[in-house]
Amino acid sequence: IADAGLEGNTTVLVWSDHGDYAGDYGLVEKWPSGLEDVLTRVPLLIRTPGGAKGHRVKSMTQLFDVTATMLDLAGVKINHTQYGHSLVPELHGAQGDMDRVVWAEGGYSTNEPNVFEGRCNDPFERGICDKKSIWYPKGRQQQEEPLSVCRSVMLRSLEYKLIIRSDPTSPDHHFELYDLKKDPRELHNVYDQPQYKSVILDMTNKMFKWLLQTTDVTPFKEDPRGPPNWPPTKAHQTPFTVDYFNPEGALEIDWHA
Repeated sequence: IADAGLEGNTTVLVWSDHGDYAGDYGLVEKWPSGLEDVLTRVPLLIRTPGGAKGHRVKSMTQLFDVTATMLDLAGVKINHTQYGHSLVPELHGAQGDMDRVVWAEGGYSTNEPNVFEGRCNDPFERGICDKKSIWYPKGRQQQEEPLSVCRSVMLRSLEYKLIIRSDPTSPDHHFELYDLKKDPRELHNVYDQPQYKSVILDMTNKMFKWLLQTTDVTPFKEDPRGPPNWPPTKAHQTPFTVDYFNPEGALEIDWHA
């Protein structure tokens, strides 16, 4: 960038989408509902013209913030619903909101078996069913113990991490709270300890509000095609084809039928 003479107007970001178990908790790779810091805490390095050199931000951030930050740096007005915070003030030396909480989710519900790994009747998953595959144990675990990968939501502050795991077959499946100051490796679940009741109530309330506020979005602009005609007029009653992932081919729907 310097050789090209662009360092005065170029921002460079380096980050990762997730971490991996590297023997942590006796595990390797990753897990769809894993929410430990070794998976969710990722590097984020940003170099931007005029930025504070060597500045390390200690407040909580999340990858949602990358989009908002880049648009802010580029002077592009956001015209879609998004939930990130611009980190431009932090890039120039601010520490950010030390009370901020960040969010992550993962896992599958038992009412959507099509997304579990290890589906031996699915051509895209048959490799995992080979006992010689390094992913075979992972797929088998999900098929035999589906609740071990049930839907999970995490809220994390600088001090605490709350995790809620739930499924239609087990609504109150598992709850976790970690005191990160005393237990940074997340080895001791203190959810059931009475002295943390107020912390749990506060973080559960914040989690509920986050899920409520981000449940659905609508586009800023109306689709120029307008709403669909229903029932379809005669002019629209023409056969059309819908393609989807089906090894036997596409499904044809004929309005004349």
